[in-house]
Amino acid sequence: MNAGAPIAWHRRLPVRLGGGMLVILAACLPILFAWQNQEAETRGREERQQHAERISTLISGALSERMLAGGDAQVWRDVEEVAEAMRVAGTALRVQVLSTQGVVKASTDAALRGHAYGMEAAGCVTCHAAGQPAVAFPVLASLDDGEGRPITRIFTPIAKQPACVRCHAQEEAFRGMLAIDFDRSDEETARQERLVEMLVFAAVSALGIFLLMEWLLGRLVLHPLRELGQATQALAGGRLDARLASPGEDELGQVGRHFNDMAARIQTQMGELARNNQELDLLYRLMVDLSGSLSVADVQGTVLHLLRERLRPDYLAFAVECNEGEWDCAWVDRQGQSGRQRGRGGIEELAWLRDEGLRAIAPFIDNDTSRRALAEQRVIHMPADSGCACVLPFLHNGRPIGLLYAGRGPETATLDQEILDNLAVHVGLALSNARNFTHAITDGLTGLYNKRYGSGRLGDLIYDARRYGYALSLIMLDIDHFKRVNDTYGHPAGDAVLQAVARRLRGALRQSDLPVRYGGEEFMLLLPHADLAHGLAVAEKLRRVIADESLPLNAEGDTLAVTISLGVVQMGVDEPMEQLVGRADQALYRAKGGGRNRVEAG
Repeated sequence: MNAGAPIAWHRRLPVRLGGGMLVILAACLPILFAWQNQEAETRGREERQQHAERISTLISGALSERMLAGGDAQVWRDVEEVAEAMRVAGTALRVQVLSTQGVVKASTDAALRGHAYGMEAAGCVTCHAAGQPAVAFPVLASLDDGEGRPITRIFTPIAKQPACVRCHAQEEAFRGMLAIDFDRSDEETARQERLVEMLVFAAVSALGIFLLMEWLLGRLVLHPLRELGQATQALAGGRLDARLASPGEDELGQVGRHFNDMAARIQTQMGELARNNQELDLLYRLMVDLSGSLSVADVQGTVLHLLRERLRPDYLAFAVECNEGEWDCAWVDRQGQSGRQRGRGGIEELAWLRDEGLRAIAPFIDNDTSRRALAEQRVIHMPADSGCACVLPFLHNGRPIGLLYAGRGPETATLDQEILDNLAVHVGLALSNARNFTHAITDGLTGLYNKRYGSGRLGDLIYDARRYGYALSLIMLDIDHFKRVNDTYGHPAGDAVLQAVARRLRGALRQSDLPVRYGGEEFMLLLPHADLAHGLAVAEKLRRVIADESLPLNAEGDTLAVTISLGVVQMGVDEPMEQLVGRADQALYRAKGGGRNRVEAG
C-alpha cells in the first residue's frame, strides 16, 4: 500500500475501535438482559411470597377465630370474604383454602369450591413426590390456568393454633393450605418492555460511545499520529529538517520527541555523510587527476582547480620547491584570475622572506605562520578573523617541498583534519613524482628541458603539425664567446651566465613554447603554431632581452654584457626532423659568421 494513499473508511482507527466496542456491547447485552430478567423475576417472586404470607396469616387467623366461635357453613363464607378482600388488596388472581387432602373448602372463585386436587395436580407433586406430605412451605409452582394465562401458585400452610386442640386432637403439622394464584402475564409484557428499553439504551450508548471514541481518538491519538505520519513521510521524502512542531506530554508526545531526536540525528549524520562523500570525492578526483600530472606545474594546476571548485576560497596560493633551486608559486582567486611567481631558494627561504616573496603573491599570508607550518609539519588553521583559512605543508621523506595557502571567503568550506592529512600525503607524493619526472627531463643547471626530452617533443610536435596542419618554427641559439667567459671569470661565472640566460628565455616565451638546453652554451626553442615571421620576431625579441641588460655573475653584484646569435627555420612539408634541425644549425652558423648578436632565417 502506498504510504501517502488515503485510508479506507473501514480501516480507520476510530471505526475499528468503535466496531470493537459495539461487538463487546452486543456480547454483553444478552448477559445484561438475562441478569435484569432474573432480578425482576426474583423481586416479583419475593413480592408475591410476601403477599402470600400476609394473606395466609390473616386468613389463618380469621379461620381460627370463626372456627372457635362455632364453625358451620357460614365460617367458609366468612373466610371467602376475607380471602376476596385480601386478594384484591394483594393483587392476587384467586385465593383457595384447601384441606390437607387437597379439597377446596373456600375460594374466591366459586367454581372451584369443593374441588379436590389429586396428587398429580400442578404444585402437589413438589410436596408429595415421595408420597409423603412435605412441610417445606411456601411452595411455588408455575402453571397455566387453562385459559392460556401463566400463573404462579404459592402454597402456604394454615398454622395450627393452640386452641385448636379442643376440637382437633390429632397430631397435625398444619390444619390446611392456602393456594394463592398470581397472574404472571404482565411479567412477559414487562420483559418485552425491558428488551425494548435495553435495545434503545444499547443503540444510544453505541452511538455515544462511537462519537466519544471518534472525538477522543481524533484529539488525543489521530491528530498526533497524523502529524507524525506527515513528518515521517516528509523525512522519507528527503526533507531532513522535518520536525513535529509541539509534541504533547503524553505517550504519543514522547514518541514525537523521540522522532524529533531521531530526525535531528539523521540530519546530522546525513550532513556528515555528505561532507565525507564530498571530501572522499575530492580525494578520488585529486588522485585520478594527479596520476596524469607529470610536471610540477601540472600538479599545481590540478590542486588549485579542484580546491577552488570544492572549497570556494577567496584566494589559493600553491608554492613548490623546484629542482633547480628555485621556488615557484601559482595562485588563483575567487574570480578565476591566476598568476605565477618564481624566486631563488627553497621553501624555507621563501617562508623567511619579509619584504617580498609570499606577501607579494597574497597580502594576507603571514610568514610567521608559514614558518610554523614548516617547523611543525602540519596544517595550521587560522583564526576566524584572519584573511587566511589554513596553511598546509606538503612533505617528501620528512622534508617540506610545498606550501598551500587558502584565503578565507564568505562561502569558504572546511575540510576535516583527516582529509587534510590525506590531501597532504597524496599531493606530497604527486609533487615528489613530478619533481623526479621533471629532474629526468630537465637540465639540472638551467632548469630548461634537456636535449633528450626536447628531441622527443620535437618529434611529437612535427607529427601534430602535419596532422592538424599548423605551422611549427624552430630556433637554435648560441651564447657568443662563451668560452671566453669561462676562461676569464671561471666556470662558476659561466654557470651563472647560463642560468641567467635561461631565466630570460623562459620569461620571454609563451606557455606553449618549449625551451631546451641543447648542449653547452647552445639552446633550442620549439615554437608550435608559429610561422617563420613569428619565429623571427620571437628571436629578435630574445636577442634584445639578452643584449640590452648585463647578466649577474656572482653574489657580489658583478655583471657581464652577453649577446646571443640565433638561427630560425619553419618546418617544411614532410621535412624530416634531422633536416629541420640541420637547417636551423646552418642559420645559426651564418648568424655567428655574420658578426654574432644577430638573427638569421634558414
